[in-house]
Amino acid sequence: MVMADYDSIIPPNKLELTPDEARLAQQVVNAASDSIPKPSSMVQNFIRGMRRLFGVRSAGDSVQWPPDDKAVDYHHWSPDPPPAMANFTLRPEDIEFVLAANRFEPHGKFKGQDAGPDEIIALAVRGLSLGTKNGRPIYEIEEAKQIDVIDVRPNHRDFRCCIGFYSRTADPAARRLTLYAGSTVPAAAYMIAYRNNYLADPNGNYDKCNMLPSGCYVCRVASHHHDEIKPALRMSRNDNLGEDAECTVVRNRQ
Repeated sequence: MVMADYDSIIPPNKLELTPDEARLAQQVVNAASDSIPKPSSMVQNFIRGMRRLFGVRSAGDSVQWPPDDKAVDYHHWSPDPPPAMANFTLRPEDIEFVLAANRFEPHGKFKGQDAGPDEIIALAVRGLSLGTKNGRPIYEIEEAKQIDVIDVRPNHRDFRCCIGFYSRTADPAARRLTLYAGSTVPAAAYMIAYRNNYLADPNGNYDKCNMLPSGCYVCRVASHHHDEIKPALRMSRNDNLGEDAECTVVRNRQ
C-alpha cells in the first residue's frame, strides 16, 4: 500500500485539473492505441494454451510472479497459505487498521481545504482485482462506502493491482474509497530488459526496473516518463519536496 502526503506540496485546489491539464489528458486518451483495457479473449487464451501444449514460449512467459513464501515484501500475515483468489470487502476501517498497525501518520489534501480533519490520501494496493459485473471486468469504483475486491497475484502482464484515493473525513461515517484497476509492478518486457542488462554489465548505467516496496511515501503532483504523463504523483524527498526521492528496492537475480 502506498500513501501520498500532499501537505504543503500543492495549492488547495490542485487535486482538480486545470482546463489545460484536462485537455491534455483527453488528448492522451484519444491518441492511445487502446485507451480502454480489454480482458483476454477466448482466442488469446487458446493461443496461450497451444503455446504451452507445444512448449512454445513468448518472452513475457519467462517472467513469473514468485510464490508467496518467496515473494519479497509480499508475505501474508496468516501462517496458513491463502487461496489463490479470495473475495473480501475493503472498507475505510481496513485502511485505518493498516495505518495504525504500521504507525503511519499520512496527511493529504481535500478539495478546497488545507490538510486537516478532511483529507484525500492516495492509495496503491498490490495484488487486488475489482472483479467482474455481468461478465465484464470492472475497472473503476468511485466514492464507495465499501468495495468488494479479490485477492490476486500480479503477473507483470495484466491489471492486477488497484490505484485510487481514500477520502478520510473527520466523520468516519462519511469516509469513501475510490479504486481503479491498474498495476504497481513492472511490465514483463522491462523485467526482461533489466535482467539482460544486469547480466551483461552489473555495474552499467542503464534504466532500472523498479517496484516500490510497501510503505507510506511523500509525493507531489508532477509528471512521469520524461514529462509525457502529467499530472502524475511523483515520490519526493521529505526535506525538499521539489526533488525526487530515492528508496531501497529489493530484487532477486532469477
